[in-house]
Amino acid sequence: MLPTIRLMTCALLFLLPGLGHASQCPDWPAAKARSEVTNLQQQMAAWNDSYHRQGISHIPDELYDQARQKLNLWRSCFAVPPPRPIR
Repeated sequence: MLPTIRLMTCALLFLLPGLGHASQCPDWPAAKARSEVTNLQQQMAAWNDSYHRQGISHIPDELYDQARQKLNLWRSCFAVPPPRPIR
């Protein structure tokens, strides 16, 4: 009985994070998802440019980190790859 409970507990711990992730994904049509991801990518690029070229931080670090996490979540929700780096 105890091994069965342990197995079920492990299975729940493995599956629950994925369920939480799925519920965080916005319920958007594909066009809106692309638009929102693109807009946030552009905003993050502008913040990065301002920070690295001018030394100006337009938002607190914790808000930047939250925006980065949101962008990564949206990319995974809607299978949007990150933009290619400029070379």
